[in-house]
Amino acid sequence: MNGTTMNKQFTLSLLSCFILAGCATQSATQNYKLNDSYLRGDVIVQPEQQQSSAEQTSVGSSESFIRVPSLVSATQGFTSDSAIADRFSKTETLTIAADNMPIVDYLHYSFGELLKTNYILGEGLANLAPVTLNVQQKISPQKLFSLTEQLLLERGVGVKRQNDMLYISMLPKSGSDITSVGYGRAADTVPNALNVRQIVPLRFIMNTSALETLRAIANVQTGFDNAQGLLFLTGERQQVVRALELLELLDSPNSRSRNVGFLKLTYLSSEQFVSSITELLTNEGIMSPGGGRDNRVSFVPVSQLGAVAVFASEAEFITRIQYWAKQLDRPSSGTEQQYFIYAPRYARASDLGQSVSALISGRAAAQRSVAQSSSEQRSAQIENRAAQLATSAENETMRMVVDERSNTLIFYASGTDYQAMLPLIQRLDVMPKQVMLELTIAEVTLTDEFRFGVDAAFSSGRFNISNSFGAADIGGSVLRWASGMNTVNAQAFETNRLVNVLSKPTLLVRDGVNANINVGTQIPVVGKTTTDPVNGTTRSVEYRFAGIDVSVTPTINAQGVVIMSITQSNSNEVPGGSSVEGNPQVFERSIQTEVVAESGQTIVLGGLISENRTSNSDGLPGLHRIPFLGALFGTKARESTKTELVIMVTPRVINRSDEWDDIKRQLTGALEFLVLE
Repeated sequence: MNGTTMNKQFTLSLLSCFILAGCATQSATQNYKLNDSYLRGDVIVQPEQQQSSAEQTSVGSSESFIRVPSLVSATQGFTSDSAIADRFSKTETLTIAADNMPIVDYLHYSFGELLKTNYILGEGLANLAPVTLNVQQKISPQKLFSLTEQLLLERGVGVKRQNDMLYISMLPKSGSDITSVGYGRAADTVPNALNVRQIVPLRFIMNTSALETLRAIANVQTGFDNAQGLLFLTGERQQVVRALELLELLDSPNSRSRNVGFLKLTYLSSEQFVSSITELLTNEGIMSPGGGRDNRVSFVPVSQLGAVAVFASEAEFITRIQYWAKQLDRPSSGTEQQYFIYAPRYARASDLGQSVSALISGRAAAQRSVAQSSSEQRSAQIENRAAQLATSAENETMRMVVDERSNTLIFYASGTDYQAMLPLIQRLDVMPKQVMLELTIAEVTLTDEFRFGVDAAFSSGRFNISNSFGAADIGGSVLRWASGMNTVNAQAFETNRLVNVLSKPTLLVRDGVNANINVGTQIPVVGKTTTDPVNGTTRSVEYRFAGIDVSVTPTINAQGVVIMSITQSNSNEVPGGSSVEGNPQVFERSIQTEVVAESGQTIVLGGLISENRTSNSDGLPGLHRIPFLGALFGTKARESTKTELVIMVTPRVINRSDEWDDIKRQLTGALEFLVLE
């Protein structure tokens, strides 16, 4: 009995152990762990990011993915000036009435007694127009603040908030001063001020044409930060609000505006290319058939420029259009002639026509046939011939006409002939260079250190002049400006007491164009004399120029060396000289030569020496004129003064616009020390 009972107890105990062991095993395999709260740790996960975080965590392990905190919270705390009204209650009500109340009293009444806020009044408010306000219904404090702020803006007064204090002061009158800055896309984020700068976050990238449209319609100034996707609008508040309304239409996803191209055509017209490329892209399945509006590709012909603007939703479409453009924009392979128009980018069409016409017509010998005629007839014939050749030219296979009105060259030729001529025209169509010519025309008295002439003074080393570029063969010298010492020496020459600077002009001239400057007077002289039995003798009056006349034609070669053709004359009336029929005697000195110099070097031309002899006698009246004995009662003095005319020309080649800016700054700085008497 006892043994049986013990066996039963043992069996029950063993069964209980197996049951408990099974429970323990099951709890071990079903062990769940709660995720840590997002409030713990250094990384902050925003509530709206929890779903995306879970999805990303399921893709990779937590060790290989680091969640970067969003910067949205940095902008959530931004408050503009328009948020001042939000500080006041919308539910409470009050009444207000003001009849021709001074504005200072009204501000104390509205801000102090009714709105119960802290404020500071600026200067100049007492002289403003009084306020008349009569509101029959009860309004909220927020509405009262908005009405008061509008009244202040009409009087040129602005309200700013700093901490818990309102600053009420006069707004600047200058339209360029920015009084308040706002942030946001909505109209209520624009500060209530006369002039504002609004920072607008963009949803999509805006192209240049959209910004130009925004500036033209809204009349605001725009700035764009592509890296941060921000648009800056500057102007009056109403203009900025209008720009924000327009921005909602422009700042929108447009599939056709994702990729924009501008294709310039050479042989095909814009309409021909659009028609051909549309048919090709339709057959390829890129554009929809039927000629309707397509959201993937769009073309805008620009006929006046011979180009086509391309808008595509994918970059691959632009690449495909470029490929077809290379295949289509080619000259016809046959001998059929057609019209081609070339619009120069830099040069004038007349200049290009003059260069190409002789090549096309083969009439270059026409200029040589007049070489034996007189100089005046030769110049006139060459100019007339050049004008005819520049206007039109033709041969058996090509005809060219210059249209100066549109600055274009019109060719009538086959596609093959035009394609052979086009590279030459494009090589000639380059940006022309300019030359700044600094001239100094001086008259040197040949005494003391210049008693043997200017060239001798330079040769002695006093002014550091050196012959170069063959200047010794043409009677000139080159004054090098490469070092500061030579610059000082040249200035010392100009400021010498024996040097009289007659003129110092500065000219800016295009390469190959004649520059002329003259300074002087017109002297009246007797011209033709006509004898008529009825009217008697009639004399005509003519005018002769007396003064300084300089003409320079620079030519720049490929190495930057300037070849100058210089013609200079200096004439003046001789006081006390002999005259014919009352006409004054004119003394003239002139130089005509061609010289070569590098940019910045100074050409010195001299050798034109004149001598002025004077004889004076002085003594006792009547006695000093007695023959043989007059010398005892008086004195005679004979003086001889020699002067040499010197011309200094310094060419400076201008290749870029920034070089011209530097020259303008130098000229402006020189004019600052100009004293007019």
